Amino acid sequence: MRVRFWGTRGSVPTPGPATTRFGGNTSCVEVVAADGTCLVLDCGTGARELGLALLAEGPPPIHILLTHTHWDHIQGFPFFAPAYLPGTIVNVYATSGLERTLEEALSGQMQHTYFPVRLSELRAQIAVHEVGEGIFRVGGITIHHSISIIPRPAWAIAWKRGASASSTPRTTSRSGGKDRRQPPLIGCSIRAIAATSSGWLALTC
Repeated sequence: MRVRFWGTRGSVPTPGPATTRFGGNTSCVEVVAADGTCLVLDCGTGARELGLALLAEGPPPIHILLTHTHWDHIQGFPFFAPAYLPGTIVNVYATSGLERTLEEALSGQMQHTYFPVRLSELRAQIAVHEVGEGIFRVGGITIHHSISIIPRPAWAIAWKRGASASSTPRTTSRSGGKDRRQPPLIGCSIRAIAATSSGWLALTC
């Protein structure tokens, strides 16, 4: 398994000298399994550079797993180059939103008021999947999907790669809520990122 972090920031991109070590893009993690299955965990602004890299290699079928649809987790989707390429297969998975469907959330930021290309005008073969709690497979990877309310004003999803008993969950956002004294999730910082042969973990704040 290969893991690459294309974006680790929350809320807004933060380019500049202070963020050169880990980069300034918002949440986007690429996971490539041993069988070549390509997962994209969240589609923040890091998805732009990831998309260009995938085009250079000839993009395989792409599976985007969104933890939730806050802007910093979807704002890179309109700039994800493989979505414009005819013949490319893009599957997007997420839980249904509290106010809109997943497709409405993605298309909302691509209305002509905000962006020159509508979701319906993208040339790739795009399928949107709203998933509930449970287990499903993406290529050769088993996804364990659970929905939980964490201290933030929306749903979030914990994904884990189920390749072994030691697989670890992934959440990609945390807000302090009313009680700021609550302990952070695994330290809740870029330094808490770990990737091993048996699982993966990525946390952003």
